[in-house]
Amino acid sequence: MHLFISNSSHRYFAKVFGVFLLLSWATSAILMRMMPSHPWMIKDKQYMLFWKDSVIERYIREYRSKPIVITGSSICQEIPPEGLRPTNVATIYLFGSGGQMGLELMDRIGAAPKIVLVEATMLLQGVDQDLLDEELRPWTLWWHRIFPAFSKEMRPTNLYCKWAYGIPQLDTPRAATKADILSWVARYPDCAEPDPTKMEQALAKTRHAADHLRSRGSRVIFFTPLSPELMKRPYFIKLFATLRAGLQDYEWLPTPTDKSYYWNDGIHFYSKSGYRFFVYLMKTIGADSSGVVPNLPDPDNI
Repeated sequence: MHLFISNSSHRYFAKVFGVFLLLSWATSAILMRMMPSHPWMIKDKQYMLFWKDSVIERYIREYRSKPIVITGSSICQEIPPEGLRPTNVATIYLFGSGGQMGLELMDRIGAAPKIVLVEATMLLQGVDQDLLDEELRPWTLWWHRIFPAFSKEMRPTNLYCKWAYGIPQLDTPRAATKADILSWVARYPDCAEPDPTKMEQALAKTRHAADHLRSRGSRVIFFTPLSPELMKRPYFIKLFATLRAGLQDYEWLPTPTDKSYYWNDGIHFYSKSGYRFFVYLMKTIGADSSGVVPNLPDPDNI
C-alpha cells in the first residue's frame, strides 16, 4: 500500500504554516514595538526558571553593539546596576554559573568585544553545556532572530514577574550585618581548599575561550570583587593565587581595599556600590578616558 498526501493536503498545510508564521511575526512585532513605552518589559529582573536563558538570549541578540562585556556569576548583576549601565556595555550574570560559561558563550557565537572583564570568584562553577547547546542550536538562533518576542524572556510567566517586580530603585549602601558576613564565611572554613580537579578543568576551559577571544582582538581582564573579610579566607587566597599563576599572561585588576564599598552579604554588592565598582573598573582599564564609556555619573552623586 502506498501512503501519500494529496496536492490539496500539501496546499492546506502550507497555508496553515504560512498563517502561523504571519501571526507569529505580527505578535512579535507588536511586543517589540511595545517595549520602548513599557520599560518593565526589558528589565533585568527575570523569573528564576528563565533567568540564565534570558541573559544568554539577550546577549546573543545584542552582542554586536556591546564593545564592553562584564561576565560572571550573580555577583555581576549590580556591576553596574540596571538603570546605570551604558548602552554599549553588556553584563552576562549567570546565577549558579560564572565567568567560564560567559567566556564560552562569547567564544561559540564568534563575539569579539573590545574589552572582556571576567569575575574570577566563581570560575570553578563550570559550564551548563546543555543550556548552551540548547540556546545555540541553529534552529533556535534563527527563530529568535526572526521572532525575538518568542524568546524565553518574553514568555507570559516571565513578563508577569517583571511587571510585578516594578521598576528597581537604587538601594542605600550600608555595612553588611555580622550575621550576613558570617553566613558566607562559614561556607569557606579555614580548612577548605579549592577542588584540584575543578581547578584544572576551570583553568583549561577558561584559557581555551579567553585565548580565542584574544586572538580576535579582545582584551580579556580578570577581577575579584569580594569583601575584605572573604578575601582573607584561605580558600580564596589559594583560589586566586592558583588562577593568577595559571592565567599569568592575562591582566588582573587589584581589588579595592578602601571603605567606600558595601556588600549586603560579603559577596554581592548593594547597587550603589556595584556602580562605584563599575566606575573603578572603567577608570582602571582606561575605558572612561578613551571615550568608550564617557561621561559616567559620579558615584557620590547618584
